[in-house]
Amino acid sequence: MANPDPRIVTNPDSRIAAPRWLLWAAAAALVVAALLVVIDSQQHIDFAPLLDRPAPGFALPLLGDADRRQGLRRGPQDSRGRVLLLHFWAPSCQPCVEELEQWQAIERDGRRHGYDVLLVGGDDTEALLPLLRAKAPGVPAVVDATGSGFSAFGINGIPATVVIDGKGIVRQFLQGRRTPAAYAAAAKRYVGEVRR
Repeated sequence: MANPDPRIVTNPDSRIAAPRWLLWAAAAALVVAALLVVIDSQQHIDFAPLLDRPAPGFALPLLGDADRRQGLRRGPQDSRGRVLLLHFWAPSCQPCVEELEQWQAIERDGRRHGYDVLLVGGDDTEALLPLLRAKAPGVPAVVDATGSGFSAFGINGIPATVVIDGKGIVRQFLQGRRTPAAYAAAAKRYVGEVRR
């Protein structure tokens, strides 16, 4: 039996006929669905064991020029009494680099509203320092070349931000990029609790 419509692919071993575009669309939909499942599973990392518990401590080298010369170190425990946005990033993460400039404005907002910012860079000093100088000068940052800070908080996807209240308790994990307003709102939510 001849096929009157050339857009329809027929299988001689079957009585089912389907337009080619429909087969391609179905295949593409399956690929997109599979990718969404993979992406979604990466965005929902289980941070439940740390929520509402004391934040792990670490002391990593500060990245400012004077700080490095003096060998100064800093960690989440140094912000007790103030809310802390602890932001994990790396130069190899394009979304991290793209949002790096906004941390200068977030840090200024924090000084005005009672919260601190600490960037934790997952690489070596030579890779981190030029980016920080260019995109986030003056924002407190530490280098985590060994991954000890990342491990302490169970970070395995970046960018990731941990909100720690003024009592040193982990309150929120923000996985992925956010707007400056979203980061600030997450911190400000806990600023008043310390004063009570």
